[in-house]
Amino acid sequence: MGRRTQALHPAQRLPLASIALPALRRWPRERLLTLMKTITFLIQADGQVGVFEYCLSRLLRDQLTEVLHPQAARAFGTRRCRNAAARCKCC
Repeated sequence: MGRRTQALHPAQRLPLASIALPALRRWPRERLLTLMKTITFLIQADGQVGVFEYCLSRLLRDQLTEVLHPQAARAFGTRRCRNAAARCKCC
């Protein structure tokens, strides 16, 4: 992590990543694939996954999947409430 990023309070790091996502989404496909591979490599390098590393990787994976694999991206709001209630044991 860069010196400026390390100076941030940990609670400020994920919002900073969220702010950067629109710019990242405009990157060419090959560059995004390289970014995702690099992030995965760095997270696994020490054999431990911290909370920040996990959250950052999920954030990037979920957001960039929409760009890299639009057909695999999650579609929100596609289920009707009655369908959800049928699967819920509390109703």
